[in-house]
Amino acid sequence: MHRVALDTRAIVLDVRAMLGEFGSLVQAGLLGTAVDRSRPCDAPRAASTTEVAALQTLLQSPHADARYGNKGEITTEGSDQRSDYSSNTEKVEPELIGDELGRVSELWTLETMQGSLKHLETFHQSARIAYLTSLGEQVSVSAEMRADLVRMVSSRRSTALWIEGPADVESPSHATLLAAHMVRDLKQLGIPAIFHFVYRPKDASLDRERALLEMVCSLVYQISRVLPEHAYFEADLVEKVKSLPAVPQTRSGVTGSLVPAVDLFESLLRALPPLLFCVVDGFELLVRDSNSPELKAATKQFVACICEAAASQLTVQPQIFKSLWTTDGFCRNLQQARNSRVLAYVGFEDDEDHESMTLRGREMSPLVEG
Repeated sequence: MHRVALDTRAIVLDVRAMLGEFGSLVQAGLLGTAVDRSRPCDAPRAASTTEVAALQTLLQSPHADARYGNKGEITTEGSDQRSDYSSNTEKVEPELIGDELGRVSELWTLETMQGSLKHLETFHQSARIAYLTSLGEQVSVSAEMRADLVRMVSSRRSTALWIEGPADVESPSHATLLAAHMVRDLKQLGIPAIFHFVYRPKDASLDRERALLEMVCSLVYQISRVLPEHAYFEADLVEKVKSLPAVPQTRSGVTGSLVPAVDLFESLLRALPPLLFCVVDGFELLVRDSNSPELKAATKQFVACICEAAASQLTVQPQIFKSLWTTDGFCRNLQQARNSRVLAYVGFEDDEDHESMTLRGREMSPLVEG
């Protein structure tokens, strides 16, 4: 197997061209709204500034009576003809109009959303990324893996990829370093990315339930920082944010917080910017036969919501969501997603030593070539 020295910056360098493709969305007024990834009846939808303003204008308009079924007259410009308009529906009571105004007042702005999730910043792993990327500028991988990364990064479609490295290797592994360099380079190039690295401190056990909760809280916080600037959020999502408890200290409290946290994360995945990368490393550490039923359900839901978000094909407006999973060894939950064909897979061994080569940014980006 031929191996190369992987310069992850070269991989993502020309992905900036992908962002240029969304310039037309700004002109079309689409980039400032969060995207609804599901049917309106099934989940909260992020309403745009335009929608809110239009509703407020309608309710305040002197001709709003026509909207609510009252009878009146319309005069055709330039003529003396008048025509009556009416509706077969009953007159809407004033309190119903008040309900519409109340619905508008319940919508949260992005600033409100970010403020409500600010306390989760403590779980953001900026220092961890800095440490991992300080260990070296390149990671050695196979040519086959490079090809998979090229397809994953440069594809015009949402994708999900699992890279399985060998188990029982010294930490941090090649898989972990690969993920860390990918995150660093995406960030440096201004490409939106959320990430988390699960790891077990040396000579210490891992509290898997707390580690999962902290990971979800970290990702929730990071999503709140990359949502469209003019997004508004409806009542169902707002209630999930309000009901998210402070990170508990007791084991029972942690267990009880898993489902609400993952539910909130899943809802936020329905309101994303046009392009987002999600990188998760070390998830295999959370999946064990001895897990509690609550933890088993939460890990399964977590994998499903990310992979399904990447697998979803949007029809209203373009959106690209890419997820990269890196593990040291097998992970049952990811294997199940792979079997369901919502997750691509590549494995590698790090015990080979072949001549290296440097990758060029141009060869990593079919996007530039159309």
